[in-house]
Formats: sequence, C-alpha cells, structure tokens
Amino acid sequence: MSTDVTAQERVDQKAAESRKAAKADPAMLRQFLRLTDSTSDEMVKMIAEADAAAVTLQGEYQGARVRARQLREGQEKLTPDGSLPFMPFPVEEVFAEPLANFVRTQEASIGCDAAAIALPVIGQMAAGVGNSHRVEVIENNWYEPSTVWVFNLGKSGTHKSVVQRAALKPMKKWATDAYDEYAFSMESYDNTLAEWSAKPPNERKDKPTPPVCQRYAVNDITIEAHAIIQSENPHGVPLARPEGSGWLKGMGQYKKGGGGEMLSWIEFWDGDEMTIDRKTGTHRTVHIPAPCTTVISGTQPGALRRDLTAEHFDSGFAPRLLLCEPPTRPRRFTCTPVSTEVWYEYHAAIDGLYARPDGGRPIPFSPEAEVLWERYYNTCADAIELIKSDRLRAAFVKLETYCARFALILHLLDVHLDGVPPNEAPPPISFDAMRRAVILAVWWRHETARIYDKYGFLGFANSKFAEKADELPEVFTARDVEDVWNVQRAQSFKIIKGLVRDGIARQDQHGEYRKETVDFGDFGDFAGVTIDTKALLAGLGANSLESLQNPQSTRPEIETEPEPLEARQNGSHEAPAGDGVSTDEPAFVWDADDQEGEA
Repeated sequence: MSTDVTAQERVDQKAAESRKAAKADPAMLRQFLRLTDSTSDEMVKMIAEADAAAVTLQGEYQGARVRARQLREGQEKLTPDGSLPFMPFPVEEVFAEPLANFVRTQEASIGCDAAAIALPVIGQMAAGVGNSHRVEVIENNWYEPSTVWVFNLGKSGTHKSVVQRAALKPMKKWATDAYDEYAFSMESYDNTLAEWSAKPPNERKDKPTPPVCQRYAVNDITIEAHAIIQSENPHGVPLARPEGSGWLKGMGQYKKGGGGEMLSWIEFWDGDEMTIDRKTGTHRTVHIPAPCTTVISGTQPGALRRDLTAEHFDSGFAPRLLLCEPPTRPRRFTCTPVSTEVWYEYHAAIDGLYARPDGGRPIPFSPEAEVLWERYYNTCADAIELIKSDRLRAAFVKLETYCARFALILHLLDVHLDGVPPNEAPPPISFDAMRRAVILAVWWRHETARIYDKYGFLGFANSKFAEKADELPEVFTARDVEDVWNVQRAQSFKIIKGLVRDGIARQDQHGEYRKETVDFGDFGDFAGVTIDTKALLAGLGANSLESLQNPQSTRPEIETEPEPLEARQNGSHEAPAGDGVSTDEPAFVWDADDQEGEA
C-alpha cells in the first residue's frame, strides 16, 4: 500500500512542478521540457501548457488506480455497492461546439446526465454519415463503416425516450420530408398506372415502376424485411427504438433458434457485402453491397441482464453493444428551454452529414493520425492479453474497431463545420479527430467494464456454473452453495471447485470464497491510458501543434498532401520531425514505479 501512495505523491509533485514551470520564463521552460534553443518562446509556452494538462490527467488516473486497489483489498469502497464508479462523459473533449452546446442544454432542460443525451447524439451522427464514407485503416485491406450500436440503460422514468426523441429530431425531419416526397410520387404513379391500365393490351408499353420510399430509420422489423429496405437505400438505414428489449429477445422470433438472425445482425454491424436468401416473397434473393445499420436504443438494466444470454456473448453479438448506464437524477420539472440557436446549429451540423453523397468512399488516416492510431492500437493489443474475462476481452477488442469508426464520424462533422462542400472529397482523417476518438474509446472501456462487473457479465460464457453463481453473495461458503444449487454438502464442494476452475470465484480464506469482480490490475493501464501531448506531438510539425493548441482552430490544417504520406504508403510509420522539438520520449505515459507496484 505504501508503494501506491508514494507513486501517487510523485505524480502530484510532478504535476505541481509542471504547473509552476508553465508560469516561468521561456529559458526555464526549455530546460524543464528538454527543448532545443531554436524553439520559439510562443511554442515553448504552448508545449508547457499541454504538458501540464497531460500530467494532471495522469495524476487523476493514478489516483483512481490507488482507490481501485484499495477497493480490491477491502480498505475502501468507491460506491455503496462496491461497484466501479461512473466516469463522467467527456462532452467538451469529444464533441464539436454545436453538439457540445446541444448536449449541455438538453442536460439542463431534461434533467438527465450528459451521457444519456450523448449516446443518441453519437448514434445520430453515425446515421447521418451512413454509407457516404468509410475509414481506411489499412490501404486496400481494412475498411470500417460508420456503424455504431449505442444502448442507453436506465430504469423506468429516467428519460430514455425523451433524450432519444430530442437527439434524433434531425433524422425524423429527413424521414418526414422523404415520406412527403414519396406520397407525392405515389400519387403520380397511381395516375400513370391508371392511364397505362386503360390502354388496350397491344398499346401498352413497359408497366410503370412504383417509387421507392427513401428510409431514414426503422423501429420494429424482421431481418428479412430489413435486408430488403437496406438494399433499396444505399445510404444505410438505422434501427431506432427507445426500448431495445424486444429487439434482443426477437432474435430468431420467426425461426427455430435465434442463431441465424443474430449472425445476420452481426454481418450488418461488420458492413461487409452480404446476400440473404428468402423462401417466400417477391425478393427471393436480397444482395446488399455495403450494409450500414446503426442501432440507437436502450432498455432497463434488469431487462438487459435477462435478455443477454450466453448465445449473445458466444456469437460475438453482445461485445458489439456500446452500453452505458448514466447516473440518475431526482425527477424535477425544469423551466430551462433549449434556445432556437442551439437547435438550429445542431440540426445544421447533422444535416451536413446527411448531405454527403453515398458511395462508401474511403478516407485514409493523415500521417499524424496514423502515428496516434498505431501507438494506441498496439498498446491496447498488448494490454488485452492481461484480461482474464473472455467476455470483457471480446468487448475491448471491438472497442479498438470502434475507435476508428469514432474518428470517421468526428472527422466528417469537422469537415462540414470547416465549410468543405458535400460533393468535395474530404481530407484524410485529422489528428484531432483521432485524438478525440481515443478519448471516447477510453471512456467507453471504463463504462463497459463497469457494466460487465455490475451485472455479472464477466463470467466465462462456457461455464455451466455462471448463471447460478449470480445468486451467490459476494463472499460465500459451502452452505450458500448448498442453498443456491439445492445440493448436499459433498456436491457443494464439487461446485465450488468448478467455480474456482472457471475463474468465477477464488478462495478468500479457509472455508470462504469470493466472487471475481473487475480487477483494475487486469486492465487498469489499458482502461486509463493517458496521452502525453508534448511527446505525442513531437515531430508532427509546428503547423499541427499550433493548430491543435490554438483555441480558434482546434483541428490540424492540411492544406496540401503532406510529404510523409509517401512514406506511409511505402510502409514507414515515421512522422516528420518538427523544428526544435525533441522526439525521444514515448507518446503514452506509463508510471514505472506504479507498474513495479503492480508486479
């Protein structure tokens, strides 16, 4: 325990030194930050501010690590029920200003947590992007669509439907306009068909083709019907319903067993070309070149625990769900309105995403973004190997993929806000979009681990004891096993042996056993990794650094295709060296003393 406290004190001391140094003269800052004399005074001050912010974040993270270990040792409980704490959603750190303003004003008006409105906003952004573009992770090999599956968890009366209705207003507007246009086209079609039918058979030419209604959302649909609608709407059609329990339970509702339908939904998430054969109907074979189905939904925690079965986890369906359970607030009527300006800016931002033409055109990473992605991905891949729970490991692997999708969505919104016309090809994924995507993925890792721990999703899917084990108390004895399984004493010890073998429980002391819970020691560094801004930006060039730190423009400007792109295409991942900035430090901050304490 003393090692943890000492490590935290060192982090606090370093943060204090950084804040103090940030106010010092440029000469002192150069020495403290190990910068060359050629670095301008203005550049030195910006790097010092970024370094101080990064160290502060690292200090906060290390403090959470200390408290987590205290929780494991029973010395302190972070929450009354011993579960992991909720981490506030990083609104301003992730969203552009129009969306951040919308989330904050809705938070005040509805009386909900910011995360509750942020989730459907992310889903609305993904639905707006649709199949207009895909992110090119590896040239000619790995592409990711904009598809996300966001799931808000909350008990009845926690405003799940209200926040979704507010966030999806742009989608509803586009859908209403499409229905009006369809109604007008149907009226014209009916008149044309009547004229065609009135003619003698020998005078009839080709029969008029009925119009197709452009769809922007569905809410209750079978996989076969959804496939037909997807094939007729190349932009992609999201599934938007406030209550998702029926969707989870309806897997295979019209089939013997749910495996087939569940696997088809997974294919929609993957976004790969797919073909569905039907036994009846006009459309016997449905081919979808580029599926794109974002899911925006939610359910009550009890329903989720009931509806997510071992089959959902074993098939890989459950790890694709971006789960979040925002903290509830007392129900109070508020008179806080959402201004017309906030509504207008939000609608205008989302409309800019819908305006881009379909086609799934790939967008590569910029050289700066690729440096961040490569280091983030490799660090995460190494840390995943430390995770004991197969279910949590699967969810974290999917969050690696989600990070690239987040970057695509955030980048295209930035492109629209920067005034790039919809028909013009967007620039490569920016460093700032990737940075914010990493922040969002890190936040969701913590929230995923918290929910998996809280609702007993950590157990091994293949263990026959997992479901019954949920009924055991946190610390149990052989007598508790006898009561839960209704067995004799001799059989209870066999069950306990199976629980320990499958990683569901461990022996606490003689005669007592403790259920396994989320252990920050398994993924703490992974879940809370922070980025040293100075070290990460080192070598990316003064233009990128200035644009990142300049509050007037938080996105790096790429006026022309940078020279390092050739190096990237040739397999090199080196970033260009910036003038006067040292590049000998790693991009990710690791506390060596703290890791020794872990060992």
